[in-house]
Amino acid sequence: MEVCSWFSVEEKELIGTSSDGALFKVVTKWWESEHPGGEYEQRARRTGGEQTVSYFFCSKTRPALIWADDKGEWNAGHLAPGSPLGPSGAAESATRQYFVVCHAMSPDEDAVEQAMKFGYPPTEFPPDDRKLTKPEDFIESPAASKP
Repeated sequence: MEVCSWFSVEEKELIGTSSDGALFKVVTKWWESEHPGGEYEQRARRTGGEQTVSYFFCSKTRPALIWADDKGEWNAGHLAPGSPLGPSGAAESATRQYFVVCHAMSPDEDAVEQAMKFGYPPTEFPPDDRKLTKPEDFIESPAASKP
C-alpha cells in the first residue's frame, strides 16, 4: 500500500465496567509516511501527529472499538482478535490498538499470538458495526450490542 502508519496512546481513562468488560476512553496520536514503489527501507518523512479520541471495550466476549464518524455519530465496531487468520484490512490497526490499550502490549507484537496468549476464543466474523447514542451505551446495554 506504500504507506506506513504509527500511533501512540497519549491518554487512557477508565469510563466504566460491566460483568464482561471495561470501557476506556483513549487519546491517540497518528503519523504516517509514504513509500513510493514499496521502498519501505528508505527513510521517509513522517506527517501527522493529530490526536483522535476513541473508546475501547476490553472484553474476551465483546471486544470493540467505538469512534465518532465525520457526522459526530458514535459507532461500535466489534473486533475479532481470536480469528485464526488474524485481523484483516482496517481491523488490523484497530486490533493492534486494542492490545496496546487493553493488555499494555507493544504495537509490534503479533495479534494472533496475543489473542492466543490471553485466551480469546476463535472468532471468524465479528457482529456488524452498530450506532450508539454515546459510548457508554455499549456497556449499559450489552444485549443490544449483538446483531
